[in-house]
Amino acid sequence: MEEYVQTRQYTWLVENIKCGGCAKTVKNNLNAIEGVKGVDVDLEEGRIQLSYHGDDDIKEEAMSRMIKAGYPPKGDSNLRHYVTSYVSCMKGRMSD
Repeated sequence: MEEYVQTRQYTWLVENIKCGGCAKTVKNNLNAIEGVKGVDVDLEEGRIQLSYHGDDDIKEEAMSRMIKAGYPPKGDSNLRHYVTSYVSCMKGRMSD
């Protein structure tokens, strides 16, 4: 018998998402987390929606990865995050 695993979603607003390069970096970072089933990035609103299987520890890891990449939660920006987001953006643009 196949076990049913519920897909959960977690949505939050982040700072510094500016373009498709940023979105690609976000998706690559979050899709690398075990249990993640999908990532949607809304550039206009700066919103990330994460679909996942598993426990809520994924949310903490996702948030940590986004902060390290320069995309902290909305309202929690500083110069270091801003500069880091430019580097992350360029990595996303160059990974094509």
